Amino acid sequence: MNPVVAVVIGMLPEHILLAAIVLLIAIEIVSSRHWNALPLSLLALVFAAAAALALYSGGFGTAPFPGQLMVDPTATLSKALILAL
Repeated sequence: MNPVVAVVIGMLPEHILLAAIVLLIAIEIVSSRHWNALPLSLLALVFAAAAALALYSGGFGTAPFPGQLMVDPTATLSKALILAL
């Protein structure tokens, strides 16, 4: 598997959370009215937890950069559990 694809797939929960943070900041900067960020934050959290659980269920594991980055099912399960809390 291509290392770039492996990183994107393996770190999908982190990418979802980062995209949500960027989106929340962009909305806050652009929006002239006050709005509640909680629904979007919870939606991103649920999607990130679901992605981590899907990676665990699929048994996804890779080491695109040995010694630096390793993703295995145990790590994705722990991500899903932490996000679910």
